Amino acid sequence: GPDDELKQLADTFDSMLGRLEAGFERQAGFVSNASHELRTPLSVIRTEADVTLADEADDPEALRRSLAVVREAGRRSERLIDALLTLAQVDRNDRPRANVDLAQLVRELAHDTDLDGLRVELHLARAQVVGDRELLRTMTANLVDNAVRHNTPDGWIEIRTESAGGEARLEIS
Repeated sequence: GPDDELKQLADTFDSMLGRLEAGFERQAGFVSNASHELRTPLSVIRTEADVTLADEADDPEALRRSLAVVREAGRRSERLIDALLTLAQVDRNDRPRANVDLAQLVRELAHDTDLDGLRVELHLARAQVVGDRELLRTMTANLVDNAVRHNTPDGWIEIRTESAGGEARLEIS
């Protein structure tokens, strides 16, 4: 139609509906991610409780091991909830963006994270990205936590950052 006030109103209304639809899609994605991620530690807790309750032996050491597994699953749930709450608050259009060096983030996390006695090799070259510092920190912390959790008792972790061709790279092995 003609470029008049009615067309401008319709365009504004269409834009508003588009933002609402995107918000509903983000919410549905969040709920899906939350339910998927929280099932794992809850399943561990339930299974550990079932196995312990089914065992009729009164072995205090077995009970201690079982409680340690339940405690770790509880800690994992807490980390997941914190990460999911961060995701729930994300609206990519209004989050602060800044220049962030992934190498510096890794140094901070390696210092702050319980690496469970694993051998850690850091190969950190400057890797600048533009983004939300807290979200990048959460992402990196999740990757490091996964590397620790899914490792072996005498294992190792290698973390590398680099920048080439205008792209930054974070690699965790």
